[in-house]
Amino acid sequence: VFAAGAACLALYHQMGVGMTDKNTQTRVMLIVAVLGHLFRVFHYLSLSLSLPSIQ
Repeated sequence: VFAAGAACLALYHQMGVGMTDKNTQTRVMLIVAVLGHLFRVFHYLSLSLSLPSIQ
């Protein structure tokens, strides 16, 4: 998760140069959405592994 976040930040820093505020804001929202999705997937997997009886 942290590696993906670092990669997204590096990609954002690389592509964010010379962008307008609207594009930068859209990129930030997209990155936050992706990181939130990864966190939910990781949280669901950890719960399903620790509590297999609860589906």
